[in-house]
Amino acid sequence: MNRQVKCDHQKVEDGEYVIKDAIQIFTQVIAENAINVVAMSLNDFGEDCAIENVHLASTGAPTLLQLMETPFTTDAAGKMLDLKVVADGLGIVAVLAQRGPDGEVYQAPFVQIPVPAVGTFVTLNGQMGIIKKIPTAMIIAGDPESLELDQSGCNYEPSGDFVCTFRSPVDMPGLVDVEIVLDSNGCVVHPSRGIAVPVMFLEEAEQDQIVEYNITRTTWEDNVVSQLQNAIQEVADILRKNPASKQEGGEMARRIHELKHFITETQACHPNLVRGTVSENQIALSQMDAQIARFARTVRFL
Repeated sequence: MNRQVKCDHQKVEDGEYVIKDAIQIFTQVIAENAINVVAMSLNDFGEDCAIENVHLASTGAPTLLQLMETPFTTDAAGKMLDLKVVADGLGIVAVLAQRGPDGEVYQAPFVQIPVPAVGTFVTLNGQMGIIKKIPTAMIIAGDPESLELDQSGCNYEPSGDFVCTFRSPVDMPGLVDVEIVLDSNGCVVHPSRGIAVPVMFLEEAEQDQIVEYNITRTTWEDNVVSQLQNAIQEVADILRKNPASKQEGGEMARRIHELKHFITETQACHPNLVRGTVSENQIALSQMDAQIARFARTVRFL
């Protein structure tokens, strides 16, 4: 397939691309004998890079030796192939290139980098997030027709804070959806923020980092619940008092209004977290409005 590469193309001699750096290949195993190539670094290639993929387990597939003995041909668009990416059931086994139109086929240097699975905690520039979606890009499969694939791209918008650091095919942008749950200061992000991030910025979080996040999250949740309980209790305490003057009653009414707004907003923002916080021995929110209304009438008659 002819894949346009996102960068100006480099000058090459005698029609041959010189592969100086190992090609980074970011992959995701999506099924038995099926790999999703999420991104490839093609810094040593021009703006039009024709790539073919071969799975050695597919019916009638040649062996790696046969591939290396067979000169490259043109793709469907009539362009000479630049690369062949070869995989088996375990991963990428070779990346083949050719020394000029009639030269020998050889194995180019490459590094395969597994992409953490959906649901994995990852770190990126001091932040922590959870991978929510890995879009499909180039599928190498033994039986591609048997796969049911989601061909849609990322659900989140790309973040301007993370820019791809290498050339990659336009149809292989290498973006992954990540939900940010902890900012670079170690604070819980609520509501969580979704961004699309180039895959090379993601590192799977260490177990101690995940433990620390869970402690931070639990502490934050306990603080939210504690603040809500304190606000409910303060409203109850105020409503049990009898204001000595209209001025004092007005100040108490304003404070009740502030607390009621805080309680309502907190429950709206954290419905699952604060469910059940209002216990039987506290003021039920359904009764709070009526008690506040009675308090306001009392203040008016002072």
